[in-house]
Amino acid sequence: METRIPVKEIMTRDVVTIEKGSDINEAAEKMASERVGSIVVTDRNDHPIGMITERDFIRKVFGKDKDRNKLKVEEIMTTPLATINDEMELNKAIRKMRRLNVKKLPVIRGGELIGIVTETDVLSISPEIAEILGEVAKIYGQGPLTEKSEEEWATTGICEECSTFSESLEAVRGTLLCEQCREESDMEV
Repeated sequence: METRIPVKEIMTRDVVTIEKGSDINEAAEKMASERVGSIVVTDRNDHPIGMITERDFIRKVFGKDKDRNKLKVEEIMTTPLATINDEMELNKAIRKMRRLNVKKLPVIRGGELIGIVTETDVLSISPEIAEILGEVAKIYGQGPLTEKSEEEWATTGICEECSTFSESLEAVRGTLLCEQCREESDMEV
């Protein structure tokens, strides 16, 4: 059985943007006030041309000895911008994110920015998909998809401490942690 879910079904529709030519302080303030980890840079016609993430700030601004009061967004944005179409199947979008080693992909329709798909969006629906597939398998008499316990399923996802994706989550005192956060937790004890 194959499940086809277009990215438009899970994408975030309210994308935070900033126009090329803006200074990076404005971008940082906008990201903080909107509580997002990235911002899409647009040209004067509102077409997306790049993206700035928290990682870009760390690597390209704070990791260098640059005067952040003089930097413009186009000097630190990641470009060319990798995008996907709103009709792209979710599994293909996930593969593209992995291949490009990115956690966010702007969604485009007819050259216009209409949304963004993030790793968090994908992971937020993962339990529901597993549950749906399990129910479908039961309906068609195939029984459970696996004999794994719930604890065994909870090995891939978002770390509840640092919010990064991990394929090796483990529960520590009731919290799912990645390997790095588990090591830090062990040091604190």
